Amino acid sequence: AKHVFADAFGTGLASSFDLAAPVDISSTTRHTFLSFWAYCDAATTAGDFRVRVSEQVAGGTGATYADYNVPALTASTWTHCTMTIVTPAASNGGTYPDDFNAVASVALVAVVDPGTKTLYLDDIRAVRQWTGDADNLFSAEVMDDTLIATNGVDLIQKYTGSGTFEFLTTTLSAGSITSAEVVFIFKDHVCFANTIENGVTCKQRISWSNLGKLEDYVGGTAGYQDLVNEESWIMAASQLGDNNYAIFKEESIEVMIWVGGTTPFRFKPMVMGWGVTGKEA
Repeated sequence: AKHVFADAFGTGLASSFDLAAPVDISSTTRHTFLSFWAYCDAATTAGDFRVRVSEQVAGGTGATYADYNVPALTASTWTHCTMTIVTPAASNGGTYPDDFNAVASVALVAVVDPGTKTLYLDDIRAVRQWTGDADNLFSAEVMDDTLIATNGVDLIQKYTGSGTFEFLTTTLSAGSITSAEVVFIFKDHVCFANTIENGVTCKQRISWSNLGKLEDYVGGTAGYQDLVNEESWIMAASQLGDNNYAIFKEESIEVMIWVGGTTPFRFKPMVMGWGVTGKEA
């Protein structure tokens, strides 16, 4: 949106944008940040403008709403702005993001008279953050037009192009795979390594899905293997040609070999006593 302010505009609502349908960005969907790009042809001070998120159309304040300060902007420079949803600059006293289960509009509010300025806003969105930090590895793959992402800490997530990430609901005979250090695709099987399954930490395990079934870890060709030739953890995986994957542990390297059939993989230790450095080393 492009906003051209004339002298003596004053303060208040400058523009609003109604969403096609209400959007849930509450804590149940784990959105924690408001993110947008801003550009102004003149420098601004933090809080001169606010972005309003409202459960009422046209940026209304008669229902749940919260305003967030636009940071200071350098003249003629695009700035990426990110702020926590939990701490609005102004609101109707709700709890955020808990109360944002039906956002209907976003708006720009002038807190002070901006004078003669042109301000652009772009790509306004609510975003989520995983709880992993710099020590946590990020791993992602695509299968059946679905992006699968892991970091070894949070629940495994998938993205199908619908606009939001969803938790991957895996099926085991009792419970589920909830997190994994590594995800990779091997012969139309999605494989997770260094996992937490049914609440049990399985740092040496590789689990794979049924053939072509992203979320089926019970039926058909689904299975798992614990690599227990030595006690270190699985840290990474890398494909070696069409029929082999190198599985890197902290103190060894094994090869995952495609053999087909109902138990489609076998494993062969190749290097013992030497692997890859653990993330906490």
